[in-house]
Amino acid sequence: RGISVSESFKEHEKRFPELFISMLEAGEASGNLDISLERMGIALTKEYKLNQKIKSAMVYPTVLSIVAVIVVIFLLVAVVPTFTGMYAGSGQELPALTRMMLSIGNFMSRYFVLLLLVVITVIFIIRIILRSEEIRYAFDRNKLKIPVMGKLLTKIITARFTQSMSTLLVSGIPLPQAVDITSRSLGNAYVSSHVRALNSEIRAGRGLHLPLKEMGIFPQMVIQMVQLGEASGTLDDLLSKTAAFYEDEAD
Repeated sequence: RGISVSESFKEHEKRFPELFISMLEAGEASGNLDISLERMGIALTKEYKLNQKIKSAMVYPTVLSIVAVIVVIFLLVAVVPTFTGMYAGSGQELPALTRMMLSIGNFMSRYFVLLLLVVITVIFIIRIILRSEEIRYAFDRNKLKIPVMGKLLTKIITARFTQSMSTLLVSGIPLPQAVDITSRSLGNAYVSSHVRALNSEIRAGRGLHLPLKEMGIFPQMVIQMVQLGEASGTLDDLLSKTAAFYEDEAD
């Protein structure tokens, strides 16, 4: 009916990434819609592969943790209480640790259903609490401080940031708009908030690398590549190379 492709997709914006719709707009404006779609396909494929690797890496420790918890619960509920009578008939003073284990086992065998309901309720409450922006912000900030895991999360977020920025800039989307769109695709409320705040610094004429440096979140290499890209006018290309490097690092 004469409606543009990007406007048609905007009517269903809840079902498609904002990055994708912005790329459609840029492609139509520049007359290079086919190139924009090809770049978007590459970017989304990389993001999908990265997410799949994260999920695959988490399968083993998740299964191991679940099995360990189930085994410990079974021992405390079904096995430990059977020793109570045996130890009671020995007439000897039991070590404090043994008495504690017997008490825990007896308590769990008696109130197992109640404890299960309490655990489910706590998990449900935590999920509700994390919907609060302030709590999610603090939670995501502290995740980056976890030993080993924090460094890995930083690399993954860095790869997403540089890849998204490169894809948007190479399609002709202005830097402030590219920063704003990228901030909503990082998967971390703390980092997203700081990236979103870059817009005011960029509009004030400070460029991108100085505000990024002051954030203190992204690795020094990213700051240097952005500075070099701004100086040479090849920011999109250098961000793409940086994204490839941190994707390999995350692997």
